[in-house]
Amino acid sequence: MTEHRTCAEPALPAGVSHRVCDPATFAYFSHDLRAALADVLGGLQMIPPEAMSPAVQNQIAQVRASGDMLARLMEAGLSVMAGEAELPPAPEPIRTEHLMADISARWEAAAAARGLGFRLTQAADVPPRFCADRIALERVLANLLGNAIRHSRSGTVSCSLDCPQGHLRFAIHNDGPGFPAAVLAQTTPPPAPSQMRHGLGLVIARAMTDRLGGRLSLRNPAGGGAEAVLEMPLTALPDFAALDAPLPDLTGLRVLLAEDSVTGQFVVGRMLAELGVSAELAADGAEALAWLQRAPFDLALIDIEMPRLSGLQVIRALRALPRPAARTPVIVLTAHLHPASLSQITAAGADALLSKLRLDAVTLGQTMAGVLAPAAEPASDPAPFDPARLHHLLQLAGPATARELLTRLDADLAATRTQLARAASGPDWPSLRAQSHVLIALAGTVGADPLHRSAVALNAVAHQRDASSLHGLHRTTLGQLDALIRVLADQAAQ
Repeated sequence: MTEHRTCAEPALPAGVSHRVCDPATFAYFSHDLRAALADVLGGLQMIPPEAMSPAVQNQIAQVRASGDMLARLMEAGLSVMAGEAELPPAPEPIRTEHLMADISARWEAAAAARGLGFRLTQAADVPPRFCADRIALERVLANLLGNAIRHSRSGTVSCSLDCPQGHLRFAIHNDGPGFPAAVLAQTTPPPAPSQMRHGLGLVIARAMTDRLGGRLSLRNPAGGGAEAVLEMPLTALPDFAALDAPLPDLTGLRVLLAEDSVTGQFVVGRMLAELGVSAELAADGAEALAWLQRAPFDLALIDIEMPRLSGLQVIRALRALPRPAARTPVIVLTAHLHPASLSQITAAGADALLSKLRLDAVTLGQTMAGVLAPAAEPASDPAPFDPARLHHLLQLAGPATARELLTRLDADLAATRTQLARAASGPDWPSLRAQSHVLIALAGTVGADPLHRSAVALNAVAHQRDASSLHGLHRTTLGQLDALIRVLADQAAQ
């Protein structure tokens, strides 16, 4: 791969200085940007499909797919600008059919708008799920597909996905004039973005390919057009389709929805109706607290940013009420899931946290069911993992690969444990963030819920560089991790 150096900012004219946004102003802008995007995405959900023609449905699907990517990009970008994260590679499980559906929804309409065809194909050897840095992958594909459509005068833009020799390969072809010779022969680092008139998309694609640990190659085929090929290492995961729960039936539950946005009220209210839930509405924090003081609820859904009283103030006041009101489960709804807010919300007494930017009825229902489930169970030490989920995971893997899967899990967990233990010295905050992120994914794979919660909390502490909270949480996390490693070793022996 071509190495790229970090480009310094261009010098400013004499007498002109950089304007640095103070933290408070930046926080206000970040909140309003996230809230506005949440309303846009929520508004799209409010449009009933039966009210649209097929052509308009396709356009709405394209906007939704682009909006989802924008939400992920904005969350990552704002966190970087706020100094909350350094954006290390963040692998996460990706379902292939969902990724391909998003590509189709976004780019088929874009090609049609320019009078082009769009062909998307997937080979039979591609696994149903794989693990990768989703934001990096989407940025590579977005820039390559955007360029392919923009530079095609006619014909068809194609995107194919196959899996040769243990690698994922995306090949994008168009019928345009081909890549300029200077682009194909580029051997020097690109100029600073501010000095580039064109070609920035390919620069970004190359940088994101490096984050994926992959290789990007460009060529002009003999038959004409241009072709860009992304090859990246494959980390396959078993297909969890059978584990995807249907829409939970929560009929009979009485829930308080505290949300000041009219759009949010409509969207979440409709989801609650799908779940069979009876909901009371509070339009601000003071009204929410008044409801909680005078009436019992099975659960409260609370927006974190509301007038009169904030969501945090409502939760703290709720936890100070006499029982049983004080024990009302609380799920926080917010447009911004950054580590600082996560720590504050958890400390206030919330039971779960959901992002408005990517909320759906199934996610909401499953979270509500999960928060309510412990109340009906006797208190006991939680198991290190869900045996039923691991059993199903091994069944999906099949007899031939079940032992290999356990061996890989054991190796990954052991490596993560070593890195986490080493990172506590110092402490090495970037390593703690990276390794706790890996642990979040690994714990989720086997249903190790206690470890998953500890890893999420540890990740938040690492983002905040909260040394006072690190020691106890780090020790708890390692203890849970050791217990999981022992149990998996017993499973492998059987």
